[in-house]
Amino acid sequence: MTDLTFQRQAKGAAPYRDPDRVAWRDFLDALKPGTCFKVKLTLPRYLADHKRFFGIVHRAFDNNRSNIAFADAEHLRAWLLCEAGHCATFDVPADAARVMGADGYADLLCRLMYQAAIRKHVFAEANETRGAVTIKMPHSVS
Repeated sequence: MTDLTFQRQAKGAAPYRDPDRVAWRDFLDALKPGTCFKVKLTLPRYLADHKRFFGIVHRAFDNNRSNIAFADAEHLRAWLLCEAGHCATFDVPADAARVMGADGYADLLCRLMYQAAIRKHVFAEANETRGAVTIKMPHSVS
């Protein structure tokens, strides 16, 4: 899949860069008249805000005076996103191994470890009021 950057113009939108124009033309030329296709539209990141956000996270990591030891600024960023509620959250019952059986529980742990590897940082905390372990996986800021 190729990402093309388009720019809004007075009469619609057009590819922004010359290589994008060529790729778009080649894509359309390969289609027969009447062919339908899907286009996923996304707005690019506003680079100034992106740089500012990561600059603040790095400054916070460098000046960390809390009792939480973060491995790096990326670890802090993931934790901040989770604390702000920008994460996927679910509870694993404390007695999940008994309820799900050994195979089901092993499958759950494998899935959690896979997600942790993809996302790099996954947080778990005991939730004694619910009798569960709360798992938090940060979402991307994009």
